[in-house]
Amino acid sequence: MVTWVKFRDRATGGEFYLFNTHFDHQVQPAREKSAALVRQRVTALDTKLPVLLVGDFNAAAGSNKAYEILTGDKFFRRRMAARRGTAGRRHQHFQRLPPARRDGVRIDWILARGEVAVAQAETVTFARDGEFPSDHFPVVARLRLGPAK
Repeated sequence: MVTWVKFRDRATGGEFYLFNTHFDHQVQPAREKSAALVRQRVTALDTKLPVLLVGDFNAAAGSNKAYEILTGDKFFRRRMAARRGTAGRRHQHFQRLPPARRDGVRIDWILARGEVAVAQAETVTFARDGEFPSDHFPVVARLRLGPAK
């Protein structure tokens, strides 16, 4: 599944595309085909506008073929911010958090194409009374679109 939209900032007139996806959670060939299809659709836009790709890829960033398809030849980039918040973690079935690990597998990513700079990124681990609103921690980034200043 993937949805996308073209945004325009009313104040600046700046535009960008945002793609949001959720890849199959069980079948690796399906994830690879999904990655190839997303890449094909972004290529078909034939745009110089920034493109952001966010979502649950159900594949480890940096060590999965779906990730390689999307980031090969620097088609998309996954840049770490100069300042990063909490470690990227995921938990299952709305349970209490396991002990924090900075080397956790990251399956929820923010990828960028074009002129995009990351000021800050973090994984939000909010819980109330030990209960979580989702089985994934949101990944949040503050971005600057357009040429570096």
